Amino acid sequence: TPDDIDLIVVDEAHHAAADDYRAILGAYPNAKAILGLTATPERSAGTTMSPPFDRLVVACQISDLMKDGWLLPCDIVRPDGPKPRKALSQHPVDAYLEHANGERCVVFTAGIREADEWAEEARARGIEARAAHSKKSTKERETTLAAFAAGDVKVVFNPMILTEGWDCPACSVAIIA
Repeated sequence: TPDDIDLIVVDEAHHAAADDYRAILGAYPNAKAILGLTATPERSAGTTMSPPFDRLVVACQISDLMKDGWLLPCDIVRPDGPKPRKALSQHPVDAYLEHANGERCVVFTAGIREADEWAEEARARGIEARAAHSKKSTKERETTLAAFAAGDVKVVFNPMILTEGWDCPACSVAIIA
Protein backbone atom coordinates (compact mmCIF):
# COMPACT_ATOMS: atom_id res chain seq x y z
CA THR A 1 0.00 0.00 0.00
CA PRO A 2 1.14 3.61 -0.41
CA ASP A 3 1.60 3.87 3.37
CA ASP A 4 4.28 1.15 3.30
CA ILE A 5 6.55 2.89 0.79
CA ASP A 6 9.71 4.39 2.32
CA LEU A 7 11.71 5.24 -0.80
CA ILE A 8 10.57 6.34 -4.23
CA VAL A 9 13.09 6.27 -7.11
CA VAL A 10 12.23 8.34 -10.17
CA ASP A 11 14.22 7.69 -13.34
CA GLU A 12 14.35 10.54 -15.89
CA ALA A 13 13.58 12.74 -12.89
CA HIS A 14 13.53 15.94 -14.94
CA HIS A 15 9.93 14.93 -15.77
CA ALA A 16 8.94 15.00 -12.07
CA ALA A 17 8.03 18.70 -12.30
CA ALA A 18 5.10 17.78 -14.57
CA ASP A 19 1.66 17.71 -13.00
CA ASP A 20 1.08 14.00 -13.67
CA TYR A 21 4.33 13.03 -11.95
CA ARG A 22 3.52 15.26 -8.99
CA ALA A 23 0.11 13.59 -8.71
CA ILE A 24 1.73 10.14 -8.65
CA LEU A 25 4.32 11.19 -6.07
CA GLY A 26 1.55 12.78 -4.00
CA ALA A 27 -0.10 9.37 -3.69
CA TYR A 28 2.77 8.33 -1.37
CA PRO A 29 2.58 10.89 1.45
CA ASN A 30 4.52 8.77 3.96
CA ALA A 31 7.59 8.18 1.80
CA LYS A 32 10.68 9.20 3.72
CA ALA A 33 12.73 9.97 0.62
CA ILE A 34 12.38 10.58 -3.10
CA LEU A 35 15.50 9.94 -5.17
CA GLY A 36 15.55 11.37 -8.67
CA LEU A 37 17.98 10.18 -11.35
CA THR A 38 18.57 12.10 -14.57
CA ALA A 39 21.28 13.06 -17.01
CA THR A 40 19.40 16.27 -17.86
CA PRO A 41 18.55 18.18 -14.66
CA GLU A 42 17.43 21.33 -16.48
CA ARG A 43 13.92 21.59 -17.91
CA SER A 44 13.42 23.49 -21.16
CA ALA A 45 10.09 24.84 -19.89
CA GLY A 46 11.97 26.80 -17.22
CA THR A 47 10.44 24.92 -14.29
CA THR A 48 12.65 23.62 -11.52
CA MET A 49 13.01 20.10 -10.14
CA SER A 50 12.20 21.34 -6.64
CA PRO A 51 9.84 20.13 -5.34
CA PRO A 52 9.99 17.15 -5.07
CA PHE A 53 13.80 17.23 -5.00
CA ASP A 54 15.57 19.54 -2.60
CA ARG A 55 19.16 19.22 -3.79
CA LEU A 56 21.19 18.25 -6.84
CA VAL A 57 24.09 15.84 -6.51
CA VAL A 58 26.36 15.61 -9.54
CA ALA A 59 27.55 12.01 -9.73
CA CYS A 60 29.91 12.52 -12.66
CA GLN A 61 30.88 14.83 -15.47
CA ILE A 62 30.98 14.04 -19.18
CA SER A 63 34.78 14.30 -19.04
CA ASP A 64 34.85 11.63 -16.31
CA LEU A 65 32.67 9.31 -18.40
CA MET A 66 35.01 9.75 -21.37
CA LYS A 67 38.12 9.22 -19.23
CA ASP A 68 36.63 6.00 -17.80
CA GLY A 69 35.64 4.69 -21.25
CA TRP A 70 31.85 4.99 -20.92
CA LEU A 71 31.63 7.74 -23.55
CA LEU A 72 33.77 8.45 -26.55
CA PRO A 73 35.15 11.91 -27.26
CA CYS A 74 33.36 13.61 -30.13
CA ASP A 75 33.97 16.25 -32.73
CA ILE A 76 31.44 19.07 -32.73
CA VAL A 77 30.63 21.06 -35.86
CA ARG A 78 28.61 24.19 -35.17
CA PRO A 79 28.17 27.67 -36.60
CA ASP A 80 30.30 30.57 -35.49
CA GLY A 81 28.35 33.08 -33.48
CA PRO A 82 24.70 33.14 -32.50
CA LYS A 83 21.96 32.27 -34.98
CA PRO A 84 18.29 33.23 -34.77
CA ARG A 85 16.49 30.63 -32.63
CA LYS A 86 14.38 29.15 -35.43
CA ALA A 87 17.03 29.41 -38.15
CA LEU A 88 19.06 26.43 -39.32
CA SER A 89 22.77 27.06 -39.72
CA GLN A 90 22.81 24.38 -42.42
CA HIS A 91 20.13 22.19 -43.96
CA PRO A 92 20.42 18.79 -42.23
CA VAL A 93 20.65 16.81 -45.49
CA ASP A 94 23.44 19.11 -46.69
CA ALA A 95 25.15 18.79 -43.28
CA TYR A 96 24.98 15.00 -43.47
CA LEU A 97 26.44 14.91 -46.96
CA GLU A 98 29.22 17.35 -46.04
CA HIS A 99 30.22 16.02 -42.63
CA ALA A 100 29.00 12.43 -42.27
CA ASN A 101 28.22 10.89 -45.65
CA GLY A 102 27.89 7.12 -45.24
CA GLU A 103 27.82 7.18 -41.44
CA ARG A 104 24.77 6.21 -39.42
CA CYS A 105 23.18 9.41 -38.21
CA VAL A 106 20.18 10.44 -36.15
CA VAL A 107 18.68 13.86 -36.90
CA PHE A 108 16.63 15.53 -34.18
CA THR A 109 13.95 17.63 -35.86
CA ALA A 110 11.60 20.27 -34.49
CA GLY A 111 8.50 18.46 -35.72
CA ILE A 112 6.90 15.64 -37.65
CA ARG A 113 6.56 17.66 -40.86
CA GLU A 114 10.30 18.34 -41.00
CA ALA A 115 11.13 14.70 -40.22
CA ASP A 116 8.99 13.46 -43.11
CA GLU A 117 10.09 16.15 -45.58
CA TRP A 118 13.80 15.81 -44.83
CA ALA A 119 13.70 11.99 -44.94
CA GLU A 120 12.02 12.22 -48.36
CA GLU A 121 14.59 14.77 -49.53
CA ALA A 122 17.46 12.59 -48.29
CA ARG A 123 16.09 9.60 -50.20
CA ALA A 124 15.75 11.74 -53.33
CA ARG A 125 19.44 12.60 -52.92
CA GLY A 126 20.48 8.95 -52.67
CA ILE A 127 20.60 8.51 -48.89
CA GLU A 128 18.70 5.62 -47.33
CA ALA A 129 16.70 7.58 -44.76
CA ARG A 130 13.46 7.24 -42.84
CA ALA A 131 11.43 9.22 -40.36
CA ALA A 132 10.44 7.87 -36.95
CA HIS A 133 7.75 9.79 -35.08
CA SER A 134 4.50 9.52 -33.16
CA LYS A 135 2.34 9.44 -36.30
CA LYS A 136 4.06 6.22 -37.40
CA SER A 137 2.86 2.91 -35.96
CA THR A 138 4.93 1.23 -33.27
CA LYS A 139 5.69 -1.56 -35.74
CA GLU A 140 6.87 0.92 -38.37
CA ARG A 141 9.15 2.69 -35.86
CA GLU A 142 10.55 -0.65 -34.68
CA THR A 143 11.21 -1.71 -38.30
CA THR A 144 12.94 1.60 -39.04
CA LEU A 145 15.17 1.38 -35.96
CA ALA A 146 16.04 -2.27 -36.64
CA ALA A 147 17.02 -1.36 -40.22
CA PHE A 148 19.08 1.53 -38.85
CA ALA A 149 20.85 -0.73 -36.33
CA ALA A 150 21.57 -3.23 -39.11
CA GLY A 151 23.03 -0.49 -41.33
CA ASP A 152 20.34 -0.71 -44.01
CA VAL A 153 19.10 2.78 -43.10
CA LYS A 154 21.77 5.46 -42.75
CA VAL A 155 19.74 8.40 -41.39
CA VAL A 156 16.73 8.53 -39.08
CA PHE A 157 14.90 11.84 -38.75
CA ASN A 158 12.91 12.10 -35.51
CA PRO A 159 11.12 14.64 -33.35
CA MET A 160 11.20 13.60 -29.67
CA ILE A 161 11.31 9.84 -30.29
CA LEU A 162 14.95 8.93 -29.68
CA THR A 163 15.55 11.19 -26.71
CA GLU A 164 15.41 8.77 -23.77
CA GLY A 165 16.23 5.10 -23.42
CA TRP A 166 17.42 4.61 -26.99
CA ASP A 167 20.80 3.02 -27.51
CA CYS A 168 22.46 2.27 -30.83
CA PRO A 169 26.26 2.03 -30.53
CA ALA A 170 26.58 1.92 -34.33
CA CYS A 171 25.18 5.46 -34.59
CA SER A 172 28.17 7.76 -34.92
CA VAL A 173 26.58 11.11 -35.81
CA ALA A 174 23.83 13.29 -34.36
CA ILE A 175 22.47 16.39 -36.08
CA ILE A 176 20.42 18.78 -33.98
CA ALA A 177 18.05 20.55 -36.36
